[in-house]
Amino acid sequence: MPSPDNRPVADIHDAIRRLDVAHQRLQLTQEVVEEQGAILKAIYDTVPSGVVILDPDGQVTSFNRGAEEITGYRFEEVLGQDYFSAFRMEGEDEARIREGISRREPIVNLDVKIVDRESRHRMIRINMAPLVEKTGRFEGSIQTFTDVTEEKRIEEIVRTNHDRMVSILSSLIELRDPHMKGHCERVALYSDRIARRLGWTDSRRLAELRYASILHDIGMIALPDQIWSKKDGLTWYEVEHIRKHPVESERIVSVIEGFENVRAMIRHHHEFYNGKGYPDELAGDKIPEGARIIGVAEAYDAMSRARANRPPLSRGVVLKELRENRGKQFDPAAIDALLKLIESKDPVFQ
Repeated sequence: MPSPDNRPVADIHDAIRRLDVAHQRLQLTQEVVEEQGAILKAIYDTVPSGVVILDPDGQVTSFNRGAEEITGYRFEEVLGQDYFSAFRMEGEDEARIREGISRREPIVNLDVKIVDRESRHRMIRINMAPLVEKTGRFEGSIQTFTDVTEEKRIEEIVRTNHDRMVSILSSLIELRDPHMKGHCERVALYSDRIARRLGWTDSRRLAELRYASILHDIGMIALPDQIWSKKDGLTWYEVEHIRKHPVESERIVSVIEGFENVRAMIRHHHEFYNGKGYPDELAGDKIPEGARIIGVAEAYDAMSRARANRPPLSRGVVLKELRENRGKQFDPAAIDALLKLIESKDPVFQ
């Protein structure tokens, strides 16, 4: 045991030893941080997505290699510059991004068009999130984005081909019966209005609803000629033939790739909400929502227009039929949406 006189010296040696250990740990920590930092930087610079970090004023503080390749701008050119100097946008796209930055709100999978350094138009898909410290202080925003120009080009080719094919198929039904002229287009228009009233916003979903609306009766071309021209009552056999048309319609469009949802809407547009429809006697939410919407839109158009065996029904009779069959034949939500559109004096329904 050291004497009291030697105690200060021992304390000094102990303190030096602790400082040395702390220094070694600090060096090790610095080495780990530097190593991790190098790894993160390597990842940051090699990911194919663009990454941009903005300060609270919306100025660029970081711009990775992916961002350089997509926009054509070098980091040195945009450092400290306003975000929109590298991301030149038009109209609503720029306004939506500015609003997200100013409100410090996240942006998820937003597709916008930009003009790169070489004045070429590109489509990018943006995700943005605010950077907030634990104290709650706003430090800026981080954005990741990918170039979806080619993806959008292919989607447009597919959409154009689908439109052409659907137009050709729908014309066949009109050639079969003059009373069907315009029916499918009107059903598509009514269905779109009803769907939007119900809160549909997704463009792909609305496009599928339009395709299904236009092609819902394409299976009718398989009906015998005498059914098309018959003006008096139909026999049981003839009714059964007509009831097969949703299945025939589904079969005809089954050759179109990517039409799985469209096929389901077509097959089930004559199902009743109470389960007494056809071909599968589905009920309620078991029926695809798009099919329920088409069922309401088609019934409205069928009653409002002349047919081979009767003149158009009056507006009063049409509304009465719709209300009386709410929750029976028709989805209550879709009927309510249609009635509100009619009451609002929407010109489409006048």
